[in-house]
Amino acid sequence: SSCEDRITMVRYTCSNTKTTSEVTSLVSALLSFLKRCTKDSSEQYLTLLVLNNISIPNENKRLIAIEYGGAKTLGRLLCTDPGCHLLVIILVNLTFCDVDVRRDLICCSGTSVKVGLKGVGKKKYLSSGGDVQLVDALAYALLLTSLTTEQLASLGPIP
Repeated sequence: SSCEDRITMVRYTCSNTKTTSEVTSLVSALLSFLKRCTKDSSEQYLTLLVLNNISIPNENKRLIAIEYGGAKTLGRLLCTDPGCHLLVIILVNLTFCDVDVRRDLICCSGTSVKVGLKGVGKKKYLSSGGDVQLVDALAYALLLTSLTTEQLASLGPIP
């Protein structure tokens, strides 16, 4: 069935001994490629569609989100492109129906860092020192979408 095929694709790994001893999986290859894709490109769109498709089976959620670092990668991408609906859909798919995965993704490690915005008033706090976690990425994306063009320009690079 198509569900079994999606599970097999996520669990399959191969190594290319001719060029490297590195073990590669479909998920790690897709996430690596996604980091290099141009925003709003057809390559980004197709990569996100494949990730969305394979993130649906329950058996794949933990592997993609945590073991392969999919939630971290997608969360970082969401911070740079808060308007990308497919990123949010995949993050929802990865956390849907799996309480343990959700709990592991919302536990933030590290310390807080201030994100100061000129003209916004209060400083916002996000955890750092560890990986970007799901709540941080969603909060940051929500913050970015609420800023004016001037405030967004004064923010600078993502911490």
